[in-house]
Amino acid sequence: MRNLETFFARESCGWCTPCRDGLPWSVKILQALEKGEGQPGDIETLEQLCRFLGPGKTFCAHAPGAVEPLQSAIKYFRDEFEAGISQKNLRNIVQIAGIQPNLLKQRW
Repeated sequence: MRNLETFFARESCGWCTPCRDGLPWSVKILQALEKGEGQPGDIETLEQLCRFLGPGKTFCAHAPGAVEPLQSAIKYFRDEFEAGISQKNLRNIVQIAGIQPNLLKQRW
């Protein structure tokens, strides 16, 4: 999930503020969750970012397309996100995403 959001943040043209500021913010939160540094309220912040970056909030469809996978992940795997915050461990999300643990150390 973080890799996908990082891609979208990097590919943003930077013209509109929601996309320019919102996508990197979502990446920052996802990185914190990956490192086990998630805080209570991070999931709600991600959901709020998804609303701010949704259709009609930006000049183009880049940001709405970027947050769609994140919204789906939160919708269908919310318990795993919450466990990642409370247990400081996102091993379940890594397994659900289909990423092999040995690949996490490599740079994309």
